[in-house]
Amino acid sequence: MSHIRKALNSNQPLKQNFLGYRDGEYQLNPEFSYCIDTEVFDRLIADGEAARRERDFDRCIGFYEQAVALYRGEFMQGSYDGWVEEQRSYYREQYFANARVARRRC
Repeated sequence: MSHIRKALNSNQPLKQNFLGYRDGEYQLNPEFSYCIDTEVFDRLIADGEAARRERDFDRCIGFYEQAVALYRGEFMQGSYDGWVEEQRSYYREQYFANARVARRRC
């Protein structure tokens, strides 16, 4: 948990308590607002797919380009639990598929 706390505070001018421990579980502190990159990535892909179905190719490309730009490498690099591998594979496939589509201009 020490490593996670350090990572969450790495770009913060003032150190914050982003994690709490309650009822035997660690939780994100609800007093803060969070932006979770995987949720943003999934939303951008879904928005791109919706724009593609509507044949709004400029918006489609914009959403896919934003998703591709958000991808910073392997999901939870260095962790090899089964569920992590599944997620890692999913995000890698989404990244490559949508990078190709964006280059082809939907």
